[in-house]
Amino acid sequence: TDLDRHYVASINNSIQSEQSECKIMRSKNERLEVLLLGLRQGCIRLYDRLLPYYSALMGEGEPELNDIDSTNAKKAAKDTEKIMKATEGVLSKMLKFIGGIDSINKFKTDPTEIIDS
Repeated sequence: TDLDRHYVASINNSIQSEQSECKIMRSKNERLEVLLLGLRQGCIRLYDRLLPYYSALMGEGEPELNDIDSTNAKKAAKDTEKIMKATEGVLSKMLKFIGGIDSINKFKTDPTEIIDS
């Protein structure tokens, strides 16, 4: 019976450690979900503000997106990726036209040596 108590106690300890590990993982996942949701919302707002300039700067129609309020995680992730690429393209073109990108210092192979372009 002492051996049985020992096994029961070790199993209970194992269960408790796994439960605490699950609680930690759940809280990490919740924080990550909040972060990703904020990123997605920020991307959508930026995309909406840059959308009027998209066709003029990129020379093509606006990207086709699924329903923005989609609850499907894979579709939402793909749309967020398309939105980020579209906004990156528009912002890059804007910076290029105003001279922002061409005037940025470029690095040689040694990052301590800066070359002006």
